[in-house]
Amino acid sequence: MTGAERGYLMLCCDLAEPDAKPLTLPQLRLLRQRMQQAKPPSEPDRDLMARDLVALGYDWEQAERIEALMSREKKLDEYLRLAEEYKVKIFTCITPGYPQRLLKQLGDDAPAVLFCRGDTKLLARRCIGLVGSREVAKHNRFFAEKIGMMVAQEGFVLVSGNASGADQAAQNSCFATGGSVISFLPDDLIYHRPQPRQLLVSADSFHARFTPARALQRNTFIHAMVEKVFVAQCDLGHGGTWAGTTENLRRNLSEVYLYNDHSPAMYELESRGAVVLASNFGSLYTLRPTQMCMF
Repeated sequence: MTGAERGYLMLCCDLAEPDAKPLTLPQLRLLRQRMQQAKPPSEPDRDLMARDLVALGYDWEQAERIEALMSREKKLDEYLRLAEEYKVKIFTCITPGYPQRLLKQLGDDAPAVLFCRGDTKLLARRCIGLVGSREVAKHNRFFAEKIGMMVAQEGFVLVSGNASGADQAAQNSCFATGGSVISFLPDDLIYHRPQPRQLLVSADSFHARFTPARALQRNTFIHAMVEKVFVAQCDLGHGGTWAGTTENLRRNLSEVYLYNDHSPAMYELESRGAVVLASNFGSLYTLRPTQMCMF
């Protein structure tokens, strides 16, 4: 691991320290910009100190916060040893192999660090997403399973959230057809064991517990990671599937396709730019936003 990658981890991860206040990716980029514009230090081998940061335009509180984050070399070494013990691979946003689509689509909202267990080669593959409710109706579940099967048959990687309901239906179908799956997790990565042909991914930490905020963030990463995302079922106006899909449509993160269940959520998402699929839609490769269901 390079010195720059270690710096990203110290600055952007809590390293299992509950009281740490890591920098966001925009804050990190601002720090880099200020350091690049500053005069070369008179003592190049000296560690960055709070007074140096004040000279870059930070107030003392901000400067001391950054200095404290950068002084955690021993804590980082402990964190890296634990990651190795659990076979967790680490990709900072400057590490070769980090999915560039996340940076392109999300910009400053992209995760600074991804923690992964499983087949990391899947990060370089073309991806299709599937999202949907935990409580999923029979025909909506069949749709999720069909997408999982088609993803495997056509050589894509399925990206989903590993939750019960639509996510698991699509993932299990994809695995059964010989396909591969990337699962973004909103909770503690080390408590999940990947299946063959699966990559488990957690952003910014591999030990953090589930929170609603992490779940919503996970949904955004799914939509940004893929070329196309299929919505198996959604509740109008609330829930993670609704929040992630409406954010996607607002920011144009990827193409959005809906199962034609004639639900209020389906009609509302269609009015915002999503495509309602005809029952006989063909290959995922050839599917385009103009292939709407007419009714």
